[in-house]
Amino acid sequence: SDATPDRYGDTVSHKGWDLEAFKRNPVILWGHDASSPPVGKAVSVKVTGKALVGEIEFAPTAAAKEIETLVLGGYVRAVSVGFLPKKYGPRKGEDGQGIAFEEQELLECSFVSIPANPNALVDESSKSERDQIVKSFGNPADEPQHNEPPRAAGAEAMPESTTPAPVTQAAEPTVT
Repeated sequence: SDATPDRYGDTVSHKGWDLEAFKRNPVILWGHDASSPPVGKAVSVKVTGKALVGEIEFAPTAAAKEIETLVLGGYVRAVSVGFLPKKYGPRKGEDGQGIAFEEQELLECSFVSIPANPNALVDESSKSERDQIVKSFGNPADEPQHNEPPRAAGAEAMPESTTPAPVTQAAEPTVT
């Protein structure tokens, strides 16, 4: 995920990622579906520049092979992250809407058809000859902005006094 405000007006600081637990269980899902087996694992994940990026290895299952075919064929090009907000507040953007997530724990990353962050796309230049693909959870950006991995699509902005639930960046409402 990069610094772009998402389609819901939220931003996520690239400086606030807690990756420790994710690195112990680096699951890659399809559409934030934690009830199904993962379609892959992150063999690396890190903040590079102002973006969260990772390298994905697809699982040796029929479901994962289907997603891999769609990704490598260019039919699915988007990714999305699910995270647990730790520190957040109202976003002070031009539109005055959204949440500014300052600290968050990465829970999962998913391939999705439509991401909340329009820049959260597979890095086409990094495809390899193996069953791996390097993809960003948002392509690294040079422009100074806010990092954007956020809440579920269609979710209402949370009042400051509410502790947010884990959130996902997805095309349909998905809150884990």
